[in-house]
Amino acid sequence: MSVTSATGFPSPTGVQYFYCTLADAATQTTIEIVKVTSVSGTTFAITRAQDGTSATAFAAGAVVSLRLVRASLNDFPKLDETNTFNADQAISGQLTSSAGLATTGTFTATAPSDGLVMDYATGFGRFSAFAGDGFQWYNAGIANTKLMQLSSSGVITTATWNGTTVGVAYGGTGLTTLTAGYIPYGNGTSAFNSSSNLQFDGTNLGIGAAPSGSYKLQVTNSTVYVGITSDGSNGIAESNGAFFLRTTTANPLVFGTGVGATERARIDSSGNLLVGTTSKPSGGSGRITSYIGSASDNCFGGTYSGAGGAGVGIDLNYANTTGTGYQLYFRYNNTGVGSITSTSSSTSYTTSSDYRLKENVSPMIGALDTVAQLKPVTYDWISDKSKGQGFIAHELQAVVPDCVTGEKDAVDSKGNPVYQGIDTSFLVATLTAAIQELNNKFDAYVASHP
Repeated sequence: MSVTSATGFPSPTGVQYFYCTLADAATQTTIEIVKVTSVSGTTFAITRAQDGTSATAFAAGAVVSLRLVRASLNDFPKLDETNTFNADQAISGQLTSSAGLATTGTFTATAPSDGLVMDYATGFGRFSAFAGDGFQWYNAGIANTKLMQLSSSGVITTATWNGTTVGVAYGGTGLTTLTAGYIPYGNGTSAFNSSSNLQFDGTNLGIGAAPSGSYKLQVTNSTVYVGITSDGSNGIAESNGAFFLRTTTANPLVFGTGVGATERARIDSSGNLLVGTTSKPSGGSGRITSYIGSASDNCFGGTYSGAGGAGVGIDLNYANTTGTGYQLYFRYNNTGVGSITSTSSSTSYTTSSDYRLKENVSPMIGALDTVAQLKPVTYDWISDKSKGQGFIAHELQAVVPDCVTGEKDAVDSKGNPVYQGIDTSFLVATLTAAIQELNNKFDAYVASHP
């Protein structure tokens, strides 16, 4: 708003302002009250339509005047009302109220020399400043019993809440002292406990006793000792020698008995599982590179040139002394019952047939009649509709039981089918005997018909 002259008008700064009235030049009955927030020469920065008036168009020559308006009176702080101040207020002396809700200034002839009581009537909530720009809290308006002192560096130097300690409900631990290294823990009430059974030295944790040596975790209970070392010499162990578990760069995981005493198994840095031996047997290789047993005759996985010569793939407690390459050797009740063997050009699947395992040996008779009862069939597989030929398991079982495993229509505990299986190699003897019988009949026929 531009005026002819600003003489006689205030010059507000910062958050200051004043109200002025605009009136038409002819009758001065059309008015608008505006709020002037700054004056620059003859230009006023204004907020229009104040104190219930409306913004109105005024022609040049309208009158701008300072008048006492309602808005100016409303902006003054008034007793018994909530007043808002937009700038700092300076108060000389004490700020008091008849109810004693807030008081500042000197409380007694002794310390503290200044401060604030939030409820002077009861004395609650009093605090004061002291040397070093800290704060002190007292229990009453004019008493000098200190409850807490907070230094300028944020250190609580006095705290006597809820008795002699600061309880959990008041933001404390409930402990009168904290022993170096002890770890506070909850006890199910409003306070914490601490004990020599739970200690931390900044690097190592001890459960049952203080940590010692380079053990990151130490658990002590009578003779039981568990620890994880920083140098990797021992992983987890019992002091009574029951077991240990160690990790090193060369062997990521080692199992044994006694604290670092007898090793029983390891997983080496190449991922090989070694049981009963500390190194991979000479010549060992393969995708499954795990070995069980001694390096001289037993291994699990890969290939191994044993005492007998040829490679051993999986050899369960069996010494290779014959020169045969045993890929898999089967035992039942510690008796060999079959194997998978190989040479440089072939593989054989065998079952035990040594004469030393048999008794009541007699020639097979009636084999031709047995063969006559067999029911060879062709069929389609349900799963992929492919063609097949052979026998129906339960039909073959009725004629040559040795060829079939399982029972007809068997199910497991959940009602799922347990299918029968056939090993037709058990028919070889029957077929051989049947051919011999047929040959004998042919020879007899030829002899009777010269």
